[in-house]
Amino acid sequence: MTLPNAGVAAVGTVGQWTAAVASGTPLPEDDLVSSALAGREKFSS
Repeated sequence: MTLPNAGVAAVGTVGQWTAAVASGTPLPEDDLVSSALAGREKFSS
């Protein structure tokens, strides 16, 4: 999911999101471009 005009994104696994919600602690933020590039590199073959 992306949010138009958002300058930051918090990317994590389901487990990380669940723990963050349960503890009320936000996930570390990153910008959308860096997140997209990291995802592309991780899942490229």
